[in-house]
Amino acid sequence: MIVAGTIAVCAASSVQAEDESQEVYAVAYVNGNHYQEYDVTTRTIYVMGVVDGLAGSFTMGGSTRRASALGACLKGLPGAQVRAVVDKYMTDNPAHWDWSMPILVYNAINTMCKERGTPIYP
Repeated sequence: MIVAGTIAVCAASSVQAEDESQEVYAVAYVNGNHYQEYDVTTRTIYVMGVVDGLAGSFTMGGSTRRASALGACLKGLPGAQVRAVVDKYMTDNPAHWDWSMPILVYNAINTMCKERGTPIYP
């Protein structure tokens, strides 16, 4: 499913954090352009893996408040629905396809959570 060449590529992105006061540097194997090439099953599994990483980030010093907010926002949502939210974000933001995909997944989910009244990051 995943193209072997894509896995070997390491993309670095520099993007503005949600609060606009700091720049976040992320290194990831997948950027938005790679993600766009994946079939729907691979995209769903990829998004679920990023969400698992975000949920467990507090174990490496991430915010427990944000991990809890993520859990509250996504509780009961199937992976396919979260993937659809990410896909819509990608469709609406083609200028960011060269960014690190975990950042794009986070931005998509946080946008949705804000709309649902449970922002991960205000």
